[in-house]
Amino acid sequence: MRASTILCLVLLCLWVQLPALAMFEDADDIVISAPKEVSTSDAAETPPPPPTQSATKVDQVDKKEDKNKEKRETKTITHKVTRGDTLWGLAKKYLGDGSRYMEIVKANAKKYPGLLKNPDLIIDGWELVIPIPGQTSGDTQPSDTKPSDTKPGDTNAATGSTTKPTTPPATTKPLTVEQKILKLQEAVNRMNMALLAQGKTLTELNTQTVRLMIDKGIITEEEWMSLNPPEGYRWVIEKGKVKLVNRDGQPITNAESAKVNEAAAKEAAEKAKAEAEKAAKEAAEKAAKEKAAKEAAEKAKAEAEKAKTAAEKAAKEKAAKEAAEKAAKEAAEKAKAEAEKAAKEKAAKEAAEKAAKEKAAKEAAEKAKADAEKAKSHAQKNYEADLAKIGMPNILGQERAYLTAIDRAATLNPKYNQFSPFNQDPFGYGYAAPGISLHTLQYQLFEAQKLYEEMVAKNDTEKFLGIFGNDIESAAKKVKECRERLAKAWSDFQKVHNESKQQVAGIKSDIAKIQEAKKAAEDKLAKLDRYNPDNGPQVQALLKEIKAKDEEIAKLQKKAGYLDDLLKLFP
Repeated sequence: MRASTILCLVLLCLWVQLPALAMFEDADDIVISAPKEVSTSDAAETPPPPPTQSATKVDQVDKKEDKNKEKRETKTITHKVTRGDTLWGLAKKYLGDGSRYMEIVKANAKKYPGLLKNPDLIIDGWELVIPIPGQTSGDTQPSDTKPSDTKPGDTNAATGSTTKPTTPPATTKPLTVEQKILKLQEAVNRMNMALLAQGKTLTELNTQTVRLMIDKGIITEEEWMSLNPPEGYRWVIEKGKVKLVNRDGQPITNAESAKVNEAAAKEAAEKAKAEAEKAAKEAAEKAAKEKAAKEAAEKAKAEAEKAKTAAEKAAKEKAAKEAAEKAAKEAAEKAKAEAEKAAKEKAAKEAAEKAAKEKAAKEAAEKAKADAEKAKSHAQKNYEADLAKIGMPNILGQERAYLTAIDRAATLNPKYNQFSPFNQDPFGYGYAAPGISLHTLQYQLFEAQKLYEEMVAKNDTEKFLGIFGNDIESAAKKVKECRERLAKAWSDFQKVHNESKQQVAGIKSDIAKIQEAKKAAEDKLAKLDRYNPDNGPQVQALLKEIKAKDEEIAKLQKKAGYLDDLLKLFP
């Protein structure tokens, strides 16, 4: 009878655990490595392992949910890590599900690469970006931003009512070492029952079996997070019994357990105290704001009533004033109308006279302008004809380029100095005598042509007092004098210029000869074996000769280049 009862119980257990058996049909003995130890001073919780391939239906549902989330708009917030924060807790707070902590890991992987290898480790002061699917920028506030002062159900502070004080947040008492061992032992026992029919048992805890226990409902993700071992310890399974051992594999002692429990309780108490103080501070700040708002509202109301009384008084005074102003205005308007009529008639007459004068002045100005333009056109035409007759290019308006070119050309041929106004000894006689600028002579000729055309346009045939100023005859004489000076200077310039061009041609011929000699030396050097010591004297002599030729060519090219700028003005 007893044997049959035991057999029935075994069959009942097998029937209950059929889904779990299906998961382990192809598995050997399941071995799980211990969870990672937490190395932070805050004892951050170890997040549960992600779902494995065995949870196919769960994965399919998650994928559908992920696709739906991607279709929704995603906003982000920034959370500054403080003592006691965990990725699981942040995911639960902002995303509504602690198991979504990997979304936070992925969002911050570039900034904090260590999260991918060790998501347990987050450091105080880190600024984590948290994606919030389906939220607008105002739906979620970062943890370091204070919430709105007015909550649903609160009465506006301006009405004089007050808000109930904030209740301190509830805190969860941490599990002791003994409680953690009992809970984890219970979970391991239940999993071993599921493996009983296959003759398998858990020998270690690893990511795969923890996930299977969570998927089967043997343990929740929150419970697994709460069962993290103390810092410096790890879970092991020996003959089906859960034990807590240190890094050396030694079981935890009663004294160590008491010390760990005391530290956990102390930390929880400090956290609760900090949260209570924070809540009290926020409540006090809120009450102060409400009080200030109420006082401001009362002050505004009193000022509004005062302003209303003043406005009514001002309205009465304004009405009386407007009546008096209206009467005065009507009288003033009548007088103004009469004055405006007389002024309008006078203004019309003056405007007509002014318009007639302006028209006459405008016509005279236009005629003078046309005459001036005509004179300018004749002067330009005559100036260009003079240059063509002389055979000289027009450099008017290029004074700076001319002076620069003359200065450079004088380096090649000092005779150019006689055509520079800055020369102190243009002819080399040893005394100061400024040179003659061809640009200045062209400018003087052009101005003389303009003066002549102006005199002709004015029919000016007389000088002031017969001796001052200009008339047509004197203006024509100036044109002739300027033309002769320019022609003579141009003739002198051409002699120097042709001499310099021949000099440059000779320099270029010398350069060509030197280049031929250099090439002959290079050809001779190319036929020698440079690295044969017997040829050393010849190699050195040829290299020196080539170098000297290069220096000589560069020097001559620089000398010939002094004439380039002047050749652009006078080819």
